[in-house]
Amino acid sequence: MATSLFEFNLVQTDPNFANFQYQDERLVLLDFGATREYAPSFGDGYRRLFCAALDHNEQAMTAALTDIGFFSQQIIPEQKQAIIHMVQLACEPLQQNAPFDFGNSTLAQRLRDAGTAISMQQNYWHSPPADALFLHRKIGGLYLLAARLGAKVNVRQQLQSWL
Repeated sequence: MATSLFEFNLVQTDPNFANFQYQDERLVLLDFGATREYAPSFGDGYRRLFCAALDHNEQAMTAALTDIGFFSQQIIPEQKQAIIHMVQLACEPLQQNAPFDFGNSTLAQRLRDAGTAISMQQNYWHSPPADALFLHRKIGGLYLLAARLGAKVNVRQQLQSWL
């Protein structure tokens, strides 16, 4: 996915398991029907976000999230902090420089619980930008696919050349 986002600015955003085939220890994408084009600045925003998450730099994370469009409206500090916490959770596989065991991780459950808690708050802030929602849908689908396969992947190593 890094090559498609950071080099081609295109991401197939449908995480349906039927869109992939496991072949020769690689996942092969079969369906390009839900491909979405992104502006180069969008990928750059995520590159900065991932780097900031690796450095545990909340100020840089906030700046990247603002550039991506998450904080374009005024939100209360607690809601902003909850979003940053979710990003830190989502970057958990990236933050360890070793294979992440998706099959034995509770990450998807913890992200779902954190997202549900935020969405249940009264006066909840705005929805994330559509481009981000489609990308997060894809990333979530990849997490679930990796969990189903019991994959152990060094995510940092896979993304390092793009960061």
